[in-house]
Amino acid sequence: MQLLTHITAIQQKTPNVKLFTLDFGSQNFQYYPGQWVDIHLTIDDETHNCGYSITSIPSSHHSIDVAVKLAPDLKLTEYLHHSCKIGDKVFISPAQGDVCLTSDISGPYVFIAGGVGITPLYSMIQYIHTHNPQTSMTLIYSISTPEEFLFAEELKAMEKANPNFHCFVTVTRTTQHQERFSGRINTQMLQAIDLPKNASYYLCGPPQMVDNVVDQLNALHAELGISDNNIHYDRWWA
Repeated sequence: MQLLTHITAIQQKTPNVKLFTLDFGSQNFQYYPGQWVDIHLTIDDETHNCGYSITSIPSSHHSIDVAVKLAPDLKLTEYLHHSCKIGDKVFISPAQGDVCLTSDISGPYVFIAGGVGITPLYSMIQYIHTHNPQTSMTLIYSISTPEEFLFAEELKAMEKANPNFHCFVTVTRTTQHQERFSGRINTQMLQAIDLPKNASYYLCGPPQMVDNVVDQLNALHAELGISDNNIHYDRWWA
């Protein structure tokens, strides 16, 4: 089943990522923070579809936000970036994905993201910040360059407003930045951050990054009280 939506806003969030607001009106659409949808578009008489995480949170608003990274080898992203405009129709699938927040959000939580892998985690972080700000949250976010810091203003504002939320950014391709860390996420970096004991971990990013971090967390399981059941992850290319 596909749901008809209309684009009501388009924002340029980074040099290669745009945020689209899709209004579904009075139609029934439900989702959990962290889930994703398939976007379906007909381009030159051919149907194209691709999955994108929902970055907004469930609310009374009849719309969702999705962040789309421009991928030159993917026609759908080129069309969304260069041809779509406010008012255009976009079809979406029902919400999908098992790595999401469904019930208790008492935490603590550690979120680890790479590139556009921040998108589902951003929805989760917003949801907890809105509904239970006393919950301890730590975000570790790996980006290639400072310009690729997606939702930078929003996350910095959230960290300033919420003493229980801490955001750590590491930049992998340049040392010319103001962040605390440089290079890929590694065991030493995880140990340098005061991570909470017995936390639930949510990871999203490129497959190799996710696999490496899972291995690092498993190596620290005794030190941080991490069990396999508390590590949840999705692999997304970024």
